[in-house]
Amino acid sequence: CQLKLGDFPSARAAFSRALALDPENPDALLGLALVELNAESAVPPGLRHAAVVNKDKDPGDDDEDDDASHEEKLAAANVLYAEAVARGLSLLERAFAIDPHNPAVNSALANHYLYKGDAGSVEALTESLVRGGGGGFDASGATPRLRAEAAYTRARLHHS
Repeated sequence: CQLKLGDFPSARAAFSRALALDPENPDALLGLALVELNAESAVPPGLRHAAVVNKDKDPGDDDEDDDASHEEKLAAANVLYAEAVARGLSLLERAFAIDPHNPAVNSALANHYLYKGDAGSVEALTESLVRGGGGGFDASGATPRLRAEAAYTRARLHHS
């Protein structure tokens, strides 16, 4: 719930507590991975506004300190973002190692590999989800929503 609300500190605390109680819980690993993947941004909101403002800046106004400060902040944000993505991917891989048939973990990993351009991994991770049974849950435990998300991920792969 906190994750969907964007309350990343509370979500991180809840998933960390669940992992303290059960370190092999793939759902808690997935939740913490999603927190890591979504809590940081490559360009924080304050810098997005600054980039728009600086874009319209008079080229004759040569205030190097502001530009350097903005660039340093952006570089620092990119480092934090890259570290968060690495942590999130590590958690996803750990969840996959514990339960390679977990449909939610497979779906999240498929999305990651889609952005990396790894078509083979996307196909492998979504195959059983897309083929799943009809109705409610299929044999892998995938809900219709997860099956639809897997089909959507595959469609994006084939149309990119």
